[in-house]
Amino acid sequence: DIIDNANAANVTLKRNLTRVAVLVPSNPTMHHKLKAMIMTNLRRLPSANPTMEIRTFLDAGPIPTLPTDGRPLSKTARLRNRMLDAVGVANYDYVLWIDSDVIEFPADLPTLLVNANPHGITAPLVLIEEPGPLGPNQFYDTTAFTLKGKAYHKPTETTPYVEGRSVQIFYPHVPIQPYLAEGQECVQLDGVGTVYNIPVSLFTKHGARYRDHPSLTEHWSIVEAGHKAGMPVCMHTGVVVRHANLPKWGDSWHANARKKKKEERRDIDH
Repeated sequence: DIIDNANAANVTLKRNLTRVAVLVPSNPTMHHKLKAMIMTNLRRLPSANPTMEIRTFLDAGPIPTLPTDGRPLSKTARLRNRMLDAVGVANYDYVLWIDSDVIEFPADLPTLLVNANPHGITAPLVLIEEPGPLGPNQFYDTTAFTLKGKAYHKPTETTPYVEGRSVQIFYPHVPIQPYLAEGQECVQLDGVGTVYNIPVSLFTKHGARYRDHPSLTEHWSIVEAGHKAGMPVCMHTGVVVRHANLPKWGDSWHANARKKKKEERRDIDH
């Protein structure tokens, strides 16, 4: 079932199944073909995950920009918190975030991520729709996906890709050693984003909330709370999803330059 936030409080769940709230933050201006692709994939989820009760919620805003916002996408943190409040996360076991411009993902994505790391935060491998602007199998969110122990490597650097901090742009995406052992599919990271599964206890027990971050995006506030709660944070390299190659659809990559004084240069965070 795909439900808008206005009806979120009226959902009845089957208590004998693992309950997953799939949250899809969107915007009203996205290309209609991209919207059709994500909706087609979302409708496949309930039947492809028979041990789960799947409920999908979409919120396209609008979210007003505030004078205190440091970046154009700072308001995304408020959109995510609004969705969490609307769906009543205490009624679920997991929250699975899928950005609306993720256009390819396996129908059993919730099952794959939960089974791989049932007590932690788990993301798939997020690649760009082919052909990638820099080459095949190009990694997407190098800003949010940060290597283990490296989230604050070069803390003043706010470019999308930071050598030594970001998951690498091309295969193998994470260095084989010391991060990824041979044959291992789930690699522990400092940070993830775009698509990731979270145990609801992070919100209900530990009180996690989204906040913007000047260089690691709003995802870091939740992932950092997961680290503090002792939850493993992993990327499943055996599960691949594809983010839309936005220029192909007449859109631009998400410009998220920090607001800075006129005499300072402008940096692109994401």
